[in-house]
Amino acid sequence: MKALKMLGVAVLAVATALVVVDVTHSDSGTEKSVLCKAKESPCKEANVYPKGTKLKGLLAKGRKAELTLNIAGVPTTMRCQESAVEAETEAEKGEPQLPISLQEIVYTGCTWEGTACEVNTIQLPFRSYQSFDKEHQGDGSLEMFEAKVGSGQPGVVVHCKTATVKIECIYKSAEAGQGGALGEVSKYSVKGGNPATLEANGIPLKAVPGGAQTTCPGTEPKWSVAWLLETPKPLYDEYVVQE
Repeated sequence: MKALKMLGVAVLAVATALVVVDVTHSDSGTEKSVLCKAKESPCKEANVYPKGTKLKGLLAKGRKAELTLNIAGVPTTMRCQESAVEAETEAEKGEPQLPISLQEIVYTGCTWEGTACEVNTIQLPFRSYQSFDKEHQGDGSLEMFEAKVGSGQPGVVVHCKTATVKIECIYKSAEAGQGGALGEVSKYSVKGGNPATLEANGIPLKAVPGGAQTTCPGTEPKWSVAWLLETPKPLYDEYVVQE
C-alpha cells in the first residue's frame, strides 16, 4: 500500500513498553500462542495458521480512527474515515508469544475541525507479539514494540492547521511512566471471530517535537481505532501445548 500511511501508532500507534508475560505451564508442557481457525482451547494442530499467514483488515463499520487531545482544557478530536492494516506471522507458534510483523497501516480522509489532515506513519514495519487470553476463549492481545529495521519507536507525523490551531508533531507511543502502566500502553485487543477485530481504545501517546515538526499543542494525546480482519477468516487467539 503506497497511500498515506496514517495515524496508527499510535499505531499508531504504538509502543516500546516492556511487557510482563505470564508463561503458563501445564502438567504436560508449555502453552504457546497461535492463531487458530476454530474457537477451541487448545487449538488442534490441523487448525493452526502457519508461519507467513497474511493478516489484512479495514476500519470497522461505524467506527473512525481518532486522535484526541486536550487544548486549553477543551477536548478536541481528529478523525479518519478510512483505514487499513496489514501484518504477517513470523512463526507458527509463539515462544510463548507469537511474533507478528505489522507491515502497513494506512489512514485516509482525516479531518480536524473541518480541515484536512495528513498523517504519515514512521518506523514501519513494527515488531509486535500476540498473546491468548485464557479467561476469554478465542480472544487475546497484540503488543507493538520497536521498529524491525534499525531502531526507534513506532509513531506518526501529524500535519493539521485550522483557523485557530496548528499541529505539526511527531506522536509516539508512551513508555511506562509517560502515560500508562507497564505493559498497557502498546496493547491492542483482539476479539476472535469471523471476522476477528483488532482494536485500540485510548492508547496514550507522547508528543516528540523534532526537525520541522515543532508544533505540538495540547496534552494527553490518545489514539483509538478498530479494524475488522477480513483475512484470514475465521480467526481466534488460542494456544497449543508444547511438550
